[in-house]
Amino acid sequence: MSFDIPARPAPALDPAPAGGSGYGAEEALLQGIAVELTALGERVMIRRTGEGRPFLCAIGVLPRFNEEINVVRRGGEVRAVWSWSEELPVHPGEAAAAIRRVINPTA
Repeated sequence: MSFDIPARPAPALDPAPAGGSGYGAEEALLQGIAVELTALGERVMIRRTGEGRPFLCAIGVLPRFNEEINVVRRGGEVRAVWSWSEELPVHPGEAAAAIRRVINPTA
């Protein structure tokens, strides 16, 4: 090990793809849901798959309540879906309330 080599910063967990992601509508939908969940006091983060597709990680009060929310395009619209492919409500506030019932059942 050479001590004269400068340390490199650790890479980001989910780097944004170069040249724009192409998932602007998906990111906007997930960001709206994330804002609503954060306002309710829940912990969330938006991550990316290896292909760059965004998804929402909702942190539950216990690890078994953690949930991942994906996005799909159906009929030209972007929709948020549960991990079991059931659609969430269209309005971000209603979607956030539904997610909160799963990740924090005592709230």
